[in-house]
Amino acid sequence: MGATRMVLRDLIGGRFRHKAPYVIIGVLLLGVMALSAWVVWSDLSHRKGEREEESAETRFVPAFMLEELGRATWRVGEVAPNKGGTVYTAKVVDGQGGTIFDLRVSAVSGQLLPQGMEQEIGPAASTPLDAEALRTRVSAVLPQLALGQAKTKEGGAFADVALTYQSQPVATLKVNPLAKTIIPKGEKPPSENKSPQTPEGKKARVVPGNLVQPLGWLATMVAIVSTLYYSWRRAQSAIIRESEGIAKSAAIRRLRGLLRWHEVFGFLALGLGFLHLLNFWNKLQVSTSWLLFFMMGTVVLSGMFRDTMGRYPVVRTYWRSFHIPYTLLFFAVLAVHVLMKVHVFGGD
Repeated sequence: MGATRMVLRDLIGGRFRHKAPYVIIGVLLLGVMALSAWVVWSDLSHRKGEREEESAETRFVPAFMLEELGRATWRVGEVAPNKGGTVYTAKVVDGQGGTIFDLRVSAVSGQLLPQGMEQEIGPAASTPLDAEALRTRVSAVLPQLALGQAKTKEGGAFADVALTYQSQPVATLKVNPLAKTIIPKGEKPPSENKSPQTPEGKKARVVPGNLVQPLGWLATMVAIVSTLYYSWRRAQSAIIRESEGIAKSAAIRRLRGLLRWHEVFGFLALGLGFLHLLNFWNKLQVSTSWLLFFMMGTVVLSGMFRDTMGRYPVVRTYWRSFHIPYTLLFFAVLAVHVLMKVHVFGGD
């Protein structure tokens, strides 16, 4: 027992006493690096899964008829010329007056044009037809439209169904196959997981949607510029601090002023980051966005800790060993986040 106490006393009171804080800081930084790598990998895997799910489509032959979708109530609404005047767009509306699909018709031949094709079908007329003549032609064609292939959308609850004329696709209907109803153009189908009366996300929207991304970019720029400027000015002032007398006192005052502004801009970047994520407070999940917010908060708190506790020698000795590598790790994760947002990899 005596020998054991002597060994422990030598370790604690000897060289290990000076190295222990560095070991603890190193373990903390390695833990943060491992956590950051896991979060980034999870975020990338989640985004990849979402893209694969969105791209997955199920094609099928509709089991319903156009008559079940209310074809008897369809009529031709507005008929307007496109650019050039040789092709017109005829809007087909339902019994409630909502536009359910568009048909493109040639003013030269008077025939419907297939989707994605500009060439005309049928023999050319001697003179172009006017809007009323084309309305009559389209009205006569409506009973001849047939259902083509369908593909599921919105997790299988809704489908895009092709309408064909003479075996050529000429329009697309958005249909609820179970309810056998058509979704008018311009209306987004309600999600299965959202209530039409209280849409999810509406309650949590505090920041306008068009400001979310600019706030994120602004927070990034403030953090980067503030850190680089402070580091540059501090490096310059450190040379002056090696002098004595008035020059040294002036350098210390300059550094303190720089530190105050560095802290102010740190809180500004943190506030902008908070506004950037405020609309998603109810969707807290494993992602680089939330990891960055908490890391930024930790960086700011670390700086405040040095400012308030710097009078203690142990803080002055070991604080930089944590704060600087941790800040560099924050900017590394930030770089990954930005690359994901600009679709270099991962994407949104």
